[in-house]
Amino acid sequence: MAIYTKNGLEEIVDPVPSAGLVVRIIDSEYDLEKVLALRYKTYLDAGFYKSGGLKAVNGREIPDRYEAHATNIVLERDAKIIGAIRIIGDSDAGLPADKLYDCTQLRNNGAIIAEPSRFAVDPKAQGSHLSDILLQAMRQYALETGITDYVFSARPHQQEYYERFGAVAVTGILYHDDAKVPAIGFHWNIAATNKSFAERWDSTPLPRLTMVQAHA
Repeated sequence: MAIYTKNGLEEIVDPVPSAGLVVRIIDSEYDLEKVLALRYKTYLDAGFYKSGGLKAVNGREIPDRYEAHATNIVLERDAKIIGAIRIIGDSDAGLPADKLYDCTQLRNNGAIIAEPSRFAVDPKAQGSHLSDILLQAMRQYALETGITDYVFSARPHQQEYYERFGAVAVTGILYHDDAKVPAIGFHWNIAATNKSFAERWDSTPLPRLTMVQAHA
């Protein structure tokens, strides 16, 4: 059994392969470099780099100021990272979502908010439901760490996809990060996750992953 730790979390990975898929939190600069390369591959064709919304060099994304406050969850198959999601913790640096809409009320109401971003799946693996597994990992991470609400942005054509899990669109079409790429702001209250998905996720744990609080 392999155990990975980061910031007080443990990931217990079942040694028996399940479709060869591993879900884990990265904990090294080496893994981060691979994630940055995957982001570049994923977002290049979408025009994010041409628009100036994201910066890249030598086939990898240049980390922004939020990376220092983020946790990256990845999907691996055959030791290759084929999917990733970044979860930015709320801090003095704020969240990218603060540029899109006012999160003050959530904070004042005691919500523990975070922002998932840089949702990336290897183009060769798209269409294999890896995005659903990343969303399941996001929810599981929130439940284990006390996050109550996610705020994030996504492309307008992805609205129906996120709403079926329980996220709610809270803005019209907006533009941010100096990019000319349209986006919609979303709010996902974890407790309000679509019941059918919550029950399925709870009854069918992620392949080879359980996140628990680490004990001293």
